[in-house]
Amino acid sequence: MADVDATPAGNVVEVIFIGCGRPNFSMGWTHLEQMLREPLASLAAVVGVVEPYYLSEACVPGEDAELFREYVAAHKDLRFVPSCTALAKELPAVAPGRVRAAIISTRTPDVLPAFQGAVLELGCRAVYLEKPGAATVAHLDDIAQLAEKHQVDVVVGYNRNVSLHVRRALAFAKEREADMGTPPSVTLLHGNPFCDKEMNEVFRRCRPGLFYDMACHELAIAVGFFGLTAAGYSELRVDKASSLQAVHGGITDFVRAAFSLRPAPGAEPIGFQIDRQAGSFNGIDVDGRRFLSGEPPLLYTNPLQSLSSHIALNYDQYVEAKRIFLSALAPVNARAAMPAAAPAAAPRVAPTAPAPSIS
Repeated sequence: MADVDATPAGNVVEVIFIGCGRPNFSMGWTHLEQMLREPLASLAAVVGVVEPYYLSEACVPGEDAELFREYVAAHKDLRFVPSCTALAKELPAVAPGRVRAAIISTRTPDVLPAFQGAVLELGCRAVYLEKPGAATVAHLDDIAQLAEKHQVDVVVGYNRNVSLHVRRALAFAKEREADMGTPPSVTLLHGNPFCDKEMNEVFRRCRPGLFYDMACHELAIAVGFFGLTAAGYSELRVDKASSLQAVHGGITDFVRAAFSLRPAPGAEPIGFQIDRQAGSFNGIDVDGRRFLSGEPPLLYTNPLQSLSSHIALNYDQYVEAKRIFLSALAPVNARAAMPAAAPAAAPRVAPTAPAPSIS
């Protein structure tokens, strides 16, 4: 392993990545690639990358493993290790005047132990969790309790909420209602670029399912901008003709799901179209006009072999979410130097409504 300076000068924030995954494709790799470029590179220093699969004995030799080895070889300035325990042996304690943060992009079932390692072994006091945050509400409660005990700031990367396409769609919807005198129809869109032969792996990797893995983003938009709550929604209707529930690799899940609901009493219904096989995009349809992520809009069909051409550079919401997170850590660092105060109440996570099943 290369001799890497653990605390580069000039950066108050140290960032550890837990979960890199397959180069050119995985979300962990995407976060890391964006962190190495401006506008994020000047906000923090990457002091370690924990990759629990490709650096483990469980890794299956093949093209993906070779891609990862090549990526490591091309980034000798980064410290790659197989576990939080291994990284803790190499990193010094967090220096005065600095704050250490983690960006966790492991498989969803592995988020809780990764969070525990980041906080208890690596001394992280700010953590960015890739959605949906954890595999279960119980795990989210465990994370919240540990965060409260150690005064750790935690965010979940529902990055659509800061995306340009969402702002444009909401502005157009407001203009449309003013012009027409009635609220426009709104449908939240999300596509992934996978084909039939990939469904076994997609269903396995993306457990506990499409509503946790994909629809959570659109539900977060509905919560943030349309008043959706677990207790307040009504009139849930599933479009069975546009939805498909299937079994792949012994796992039952949705390939695509189309539904609508009234997010709150008195609110207008909104639609959802979530499809694992529609191409690579997310967006909002307002009265037939589509506002899509990326500049230019991203419309890639399946199968998509590499996300590197667009996801590492052009997904504005991914960069903006991390920019907000990292920029906010200066107050966190200042707070660490202040006398200890009574900890705030731990955040609570409302139980989610069960996903509709198609018979």
